Amino acid sequence: MEIRRVVIDDREEVSRFLEKHWGSTKMITSVGAYDCSSLCGFILYDEHNNIIGLVTYEIREKECEIISLDSLQENSGFGTALMKAVEEKAKSVGCTKVTLITTNDNVKALRFYQRRGYHLAYLFPNAVQEARKQKPSIPLVGYDEIPIRDELLLMKKL
Repeated sequence: MEIRRVVIDDREEVSRFLEKHWGSTKMITSVGAYDCSSLCGFILYDEHNNIIGLVTYEIREKECEIISLDSLQENSGFGTALMKAVEEKAKSVGCTKVTLITTNDNVKALRFYQRRGYHLAYLFPNAVQEARKQKPSIPLVGYDEIPIRDELLLMKKL
């Protein structure tokens, strides 16, 4: 397993990965619209040089926002390793906190992030309805048949 920073030569491979796993490189949240294929990030490779994890983020002043996180093998420590890589990078450039947004249906993500020191900071009621105006492919129903409506901002102070 090898984690390395996303570089220009990785952009095409990152785009294919995002298209396959998200249906698009575009991420819409209540705080912005992003093309994840052009963001900073870290890639996790297996022994055959295949992507098995990816995290993208954006740094603004003293805040680092995680935009996407994917691990193809749950409960493997891959997601945690990618999160740590971002947190270390954020600290090294003087960030004081890391934030991220997830949706109300993503109970697994809420559990994952809170177990790693993140706490619920804000609720954006009905934010996904607004996001669908820009990205109609966002499903109406998510994990465990929970309607996808709200966004939750989680935060960790560094």
